[in-house]
Amino acid sequence: MLIAASHTLRPADQKLFTEMYDLVILDDEGNWKVIESALTYEDADYKLDVYTDQFPHAIADIIPHCN
Repeated sequence: MLIAASHTLRPADQKLFTEMYDLVILDDEGNWKVIESALTYEDADYKLDVYTDQFPHAIADIIPHCN
């Protein structure tokens, strides 16, 4: 006898949460300063492109967001 499950199954590749990232810049003292936080990677990548277009000699990066 087959009993149907009462819950909906999710696809194996679907994430339960979205990973978040910070857009950071290296300041004059050699420390990373957060410009924007809790972004999706796509948003952070886009904003990194905009920022480096405005400030071409800045050292900027995308890092995982820490709570």
